[in-house]
Amino acid sequence: MTEYIIIVALIAIFAIGTITLFGDNIKALFAAASDVLSGEQNVTVQTQKSSAKHTQTGTLKDFTKNIAGKGK
Repeated sequence: MTEYIIIVALIAIFAIGTITLFGDNIKALFAAASDVLSGEQNVTVQTQKSSAKHTQTGTLKDFTKNIAGKGK
């Protein structure tokens, strides 16, 4: 029984973290969808763009880059 409580708690923590990170983007997407369903013609979704730092691919050679002031 205790195992189920631990699993539910971990899922709740994960869900809260995910909503915290992506909540604004999800809210903007649902707002745009409701605007389209209400009949508006020109709807644009105002979401935040990912920065270049988050979309760069890396290798194991640059894995420790920028950790504790190391790297360029």
